[in-house]
Amino acid sequence: MVYLQGTSMMLMYTMCVSRIVEAAPQLVDHVIVLGIDGLGGAKAEQLMSSGVMPNLADIRASSIYSMHCRGDFPTSSATNWHAIMAGASAEMTGVDSNNWLATQPDIADVNGICHNTPTIFSLLRSQRPNATSALVSGWEALLGIAYPKTDITHTVYHEHVEDSADEIIRILSADHPPEFTMLQINELDEAGHGHGYGDEFNKEAARVDVQIGRMVSFVQNSTVMWKKTMLLIVADHGREPDGYNHGGLTTLELETMWLALSPVLDTAHELTPVGRSLVTPIRSVDTAPTAAYALGLEIPIQWRGHPVRELFNSSSFGLNYKWPPNDRCDAQLSGVVLYTHQPSYVLGLWNGVILTFSVHTESCTGDDAVVRLQMMAPSRRIRTIVTPLR
Repeated sequence: MVYLQGTSMMLMYTMCVSRIVEAAPQLVDHVIVLGIDGLGGAKAEQLMSSGVMPNLADIRASSIYSMHCRGDFPTSSATNWHAIMAGASAEMTGVDSNNWLATQPDIADVNGICHNTPTIFSLLRSQRPNATSALVSGWEALLGIAYPKTDITHTVYHEHVEDSADEIIRILSADHPPEFTMLQINELDEAGHGHGYGDEFNKEAARVDVQIGRMVSFVQNSTVMWKKTMLLIVADHGREPDGYNHGGLTTLELETMWLALSPVLDTAHELTPVGRSLVTPIRSVDTAPTAAYALGLEIPIQWRGHPVRELFNSSSFGLNYKWPPNDRCDAQLSGVVLYTHQPSYVLGLWNGVILTFSVHTESCTGDDAVVRLQMMAPSRRIRTIVTPLR
């Protein structure tokens, strides 16, 4: 009986431990992730094209990238930075807001209380105990979100992007640079919350751009290291149209940029030369699996993301569905404008929330109009219900 109990306990323990299902040959020795908080894909595109972020524009021109990388809901910083590190979304990890606490989550991790979903840091530590890692953050709370902190060799908080860039360069200048290094730059997000889009936001974007350029140039000029390094430049979420807030359910808040640079990337295929957008639709949760894949680590079954294999073998991605021709659909339609908006009508107040009613025509297909019922708070949209007219 004692034997059976012991066996049962061992089985339960085994079920809790992160199981591994996928490995690849090691392609690089180092992965570096440079993260910019609060820079959506559409805004990044605008800042690059207008000359505010020339270094980022030059970097993109030599990368394989997406300006439509999908983040996680809710579009909060904690949820999305954790998704980037842990390869899984909030419904699996329980990291559902900036108020998340590892010891008192509102939603338990899918693994229960035995183990949290492994991050790229814990994966590296478990599979290569002698490897090192580093996390430099401009948002101090992120050092707690990257749980458990003990899985990271070097963690440091710097308020200003210049200090963070100095720290990254110092870390990478070591005789044995970390196998995985990550930076979170916070000041652009703070500028958005404080001033919205405008001169102050552009000023901070230019500051960030200078430091991104410094760090990328340092890595690329370190000839020996660069030959076996992959750089990823990412963001956690976008913003509402005025730039002040995020956290809602809109494309502008959900979509971010995602840039990959490395000598090991497959640039020969006509679909993915350097400076071209990925064919594969990607999500923020694909970041950690892509880093693990490049480092030759085995990928745990708890991760929902996938390695972006198109980066390394552009013929390896699957079916790219082609929609049938539709004469009514504008092939050049881009962005998030999907409806021809008609005047809205205020229906009244409900518990302090303004109810509005409007009719829209679907501008891509020209299909029947839809009714859109919106619930508006004084400062932001709470919910939108779209129903076809009958």
